[in-house]
Amino acid sequence: MARVLVVDDEVIITMQLKERLSSMGHKVVGIASSGEEAIAKARATKPDIILMDIVMPGKTNGIAAAKAIYKELDIPVIFITSHADDKTIREVKKVNPYGYILKPFNDLELKATIELALFRKSDVSDRKRAEDALRQLSADHKVIIDHAPAMIWYKDMKNTFVRVNPAGARAFGLAVKEIEGKNMYDLFPDCAEKYCQDDREVITSGKPRLGIIEPMTTASGENLWVQSDKIPLKDEDGNITGILVFVVDITERKRAEDALALASRKLTLLSSITRHDIINQLAALNGYLELSRDILGDPVKLAEFITKEQNIARTIEAQIRFTKDYQDVGIKATVWQNVHDSVAVAKEHLPLRGITVDTDSPTLEVYADPLLVRVFYNLIDNALRYGSEQMTAIRISSRESDCGLLIVCEDDGVGIPADKKEAIFNRGYFKHTGFGLFLSREILSITGITITENGVPGKGARFEITVPKSGYRFRGNI
Repeated sequence: MARVLVVDDEVIITMQLKERLSSMGHKVVGIASSGEEAIAKARATKPDIILMDIVMPGKTNGIAAAKAIYKELDIPVIFITSHADDKTIREVKKVNPYGYILKPFNDLELKATIELALFRKSDVSDRKRAEDALRQLSADHKVIIDHAPAMIWYKDMKNTFVRVNPAGARAFGLAVKEIEGKNMYDLFPDCAEKYCQDDREVITSGKPRLGIIEPMTTASGENLWVQSDKIPLKDEDGNITGILVFVVDITERKRAEDALALASRKLTLLSSITRHDIINQLAALNGYLELSRDILGDPVKLAEFITKEQNIARTIEAQIRFTKDYQDVGIKATVWQNVHDSVAVAKEHLPLRGITVDTDSPTLEVYADPLLVRVFYNLIDNALRYGSEQMTAIRISSRESDCGLLIVCEDDGVGIPADKKEAIFNRGYFKHTGFGLFLSREILSITGITITENGVPGKGARFEITVPKSGYRFRGNI
C-alpha cells in the first residue's frame, strides 16, 4: 500500500482517483487543487507518491510544484494530464518524473505506473543510501589515512602517486600536493629504479609482497628501518590498476631485536670462555694441592703454595662475580637514556674524595643497553683508582661529528701508558682487579657504540665513546 497525494483542480477527477486508488489498496492522504497547495500538503503529509496535474490555477503549475517538491522532499511525482504537446513534454523532461499518464486513462495503466514508480523509488532510495554510505566510508577512509602514523601511498600503473598521506609526505620531505600527480622518477630519480622494480614485480605477479624489511633514509637524513607491504589494486573486473604501499617505522623494534641477538651471541661466547678459564684455574689449583700434600713437612714451601692456591681461588671468585654482572648485558630491551642522569647515578655510588665530575649537555640521550649507567660508573671508578693523587677533575663532554656523536670522558691524572691503551679493555687486566672496562665495551657494543682510549700519557686518561647517528638525540631544555 502506498500513501498518495492527489493534485488536480477538477473535483470529479480527484474523487475518481481517490476511489480507484482505494480499490487498488492505496491510501489517499490528501487532495490539492493548486501547485502552492500541493507543496504545502506534501510537506504536511509526506506521501510516498504524488499524482500531479500539470495545468492548474495559480502562479505555480504542476511542473514547478514537482520541481520544488523534488528539491525539498525528494517525493516521486507521476504527471496526469491532457497535454502531450512538444513544449509540455520538453518541460516535463526537465523534472524527470516517475511517470506520465494522459487523460483519460484506465485502471490497469494507473496501477502499473504507480507500481513502477514505487519500485523505482525503492531502487533510487537504496542506491542513495549506498552512495551516502560510500561517501561516509570514503570520508572515514580519508580521516584514517590522513591521521595514520604509517606512511601510505597509492600509485597507478605508470608509477604516478595518486594519493599520499601526510606521514608519507613528511618522510619524502615534501608537501602532499607536491607529490600527488608525479611519479618516482620526477621526485626521486636516484632511487626510483630500485623501488619501481619492486612495484613492477607486484603488478606483474598480481600478488602482494608483505613484510619487506629494509633501511630507509628520510628527507631530513634520519636513518630508519621500515617494514613495507605492497598490495596490487584491482578494479571490479579484477584488472590491476595500481599499487598500495603501506610503510611502518620499525626502527626501535629492529634495534631491540639486533641488540638481543648480539647479546645472545655474546653470552654464549662468554659462557664458553668463562668455563674454559675456570677449568684452567681449577686444574692449576688441583696441581698445587697435590704438590702441597707432598711437602707437608716443609712449612715455608707449604705457605708459598697455599698463597698461590688462595690467589687462584680469588681469581675464580672474580670470574664468577663477573659472569653475574655480564649475564645482564642485553637481557633487557635497549632504551633511550639521559647521559647526564646516568653520570649522576654513577657518582652517587663512588667515593669521589673531593674530585669533581662534570657533564656538559643535560639534554643528551643515548640509545643503549639499560646498563649504560654501569659504563660511566666503570670509567669514573677507573679514573679514581689509577689517576693518582694529582688528579682533581673528571669531565664528560660531547660533540657531534661526521661519524655521529663523540662522548669524551677525560681526567687530569697520570693517564694510560701508550702500550696499554688496548690491553686495558681485556678481561681481567690490571692484575685481575676487575673487568670494568671490558664490561663497558661489551655494554656499549650492544647498540653499535664503540669506546677507545686516546689520552696523552702523563696528562690524563681520555676515553672516547662514538655513538652512531641514529643512536643519540637531544630532548628539549631541562
